Amino acid sequence: MSGKIFISYRREDEPGFAQALFERLERSFSAERLFMDVEGIKAGEDFARVLEKQVSECDVMLALIGRSWLKVTDKSGRRRLDNERDFVRIEIESALKLGKWVIPVLLHKEAEIPSADDLPQSLQSLTLRTAVTLTQQRFRADAQGLITEVERALAEVEQARQQDEQVLIIRPFGKKAGGKRYEIDFDLVQQELIAPALQPFGLKCRYQDIFDLEGRPEDILRQLMIPNLAIADISIESDAVTPLLGTRLLSGKKTILLQDIESDTKFPSRGNKYHHFRYDPWRAAESVTLLTRLIRETLYPGSRSS
Repeated sequence: MSGKIFISYRREDEPGFAQALFERLERSFSAERLFMDVEGIKAGEDFARVLEKQVSECDVMLALIGRSWLKVTDKSGRRRLDNERDFVRIEIESALKLGKWVIPVLLHKEAEIPSADDLPQSLQSLTLRTAVTLTQQRFRADAQGLITEVERALAEVEQARQQDEQVLIIRPFGKKAGGKRYEIDFDLVQQELIAPALQPFGLKCRYQDIFDLEGRPEDILRQLMIPNLAIADISIESDAVTPLLGTRLLSGKKTILLQDIESDTKFPSRGNKYHHFRYDPWRAAESVTLLTRLIRETLYPGSRSS
């Protein structure tokens, strides 16, 4: 099995634990597949740039969180996580933005996943990830459990890579009544709008009913983060869909939100980057032309639309 593993840790927070874990991981994964700053950065290199590059090349990140992880401060007394140039923040921020598989690893029983309120906004989705705990008393067994989780993650990442999924079409409903006594027949929207608009690009698509997604929240979120482009119909408001889409949007992943012209759904726009397209089911040909143009502009910024 291939795949690279990035170990994110803070030197002031359980450094001995981090080194012990690195040495244990070396027995299960070849050294070239592991990255930890102590071993991976040469003298004279730009630390931040190397970290960002290494994160982009990894498949799984282990975010080691000890008892002091949240509280470590710099010489001025400022909490390090509040500094945008903090190395640990850069590492985890980059991984979340790129949709990497991030596993929080809690060091000691006393360590806990921070609450979202205690984290910068760019790190808050870390709280959605299921954590693994390592203890001194059960280090060997706990480390083996973590290795099993890493192997599972690498297998799923490789499977997704082989599928080479390019576009995810999110179907929140098949046919449901909307807030103003109208109906959205998403099968028809898919057939007469989305499929014709995507046809010129020859992209591989997957159509997914959002409520059919199964698994832990972080697994569902990961499925939404893999594709290059996601197209979602938000004509009918959904408390379940909005936060999942919001996390993808905050990551900067290319996303188009579709909405029937009669729909009054409000989607949070603060901090979210997406393209919004209102379609008219009674003017299908014109809607297809406009959506095709928007897809081209989204996938290939700067290209000229015909």
